Amino acid sequence: MRRVVLGLMLIPGVLAGAYMASHGSRIAVASPVETRASARLARMLQGDFEAPASGSDDAHVGAVARKVCRVDAPALGEHVLYAEERFANGTGRPLSQRLYVVDGQGHRQAHVREFTLLDPEGARGLCDDASKRHFTADEVTEREGCDLVATWRGDRFEAATAGTACRSVLNGASHAKRELLVREGEVTVRDRGYDARGEAVWGHLTAPMRFSRRAAL
Repeated sequence: MRRVVLGLMLIPGVLAGAYMASHGSRIAVASPVETRASARLARMLQGDFEAPASGSDDAHVGAVARKVCRVDAPALGEHVLYAEERFANGTGRPLSQRLYVVDGQGHRQAHVREFTLLDPEGARGLCDDASKRHFTADEVTEREGCDLVATWRGDRFEAATAGTACRSVLNGASHAKRELLVREGEVTVRDRGYDARGEAVWGHLTAPMRFSRRAAL
């Protein structure tokens, strides 16, 4: 029986636009914020998502809910998101709690850094409680080597970790890898852990987990 471990984790979209009337015609003008890939990616990652149940009888995973919302953490960056995953039936503790910092000034690429929380219990349910949406740099720890480079490709963002620097010891692993695909209203995540021989020992081994947005946050 393979152990399936769910992770977070932080996409494509269309530019937000405004229309201005000029001599009887309507001209689309892209929002200056959305022309930056980092702002677009941060917006597309936010929301109340759900992934359906998956797996076989010997490695079944129930439906998973994922909430991602913006938090105030100016010491970390401009676009800081809190992500929490839990079984959709509401039972048990969260499966994953992370902060993601999305930055970059370019039009096509954004950089995503991942942070763990020193007090995950205190942040539980944060997206449903605006009073909790504040973090300082002393309350989180960056996961070195686990950052993602996200590239805009027509109608989506594609992102992945690089190399073997993202450390993991779960189930005999030596490192982890993440692949991310983000479209408007949909985030597809594939997390896997590998041992020193390069064999996958945990994670989404047969197929990625696809989250569909149920509501905005």
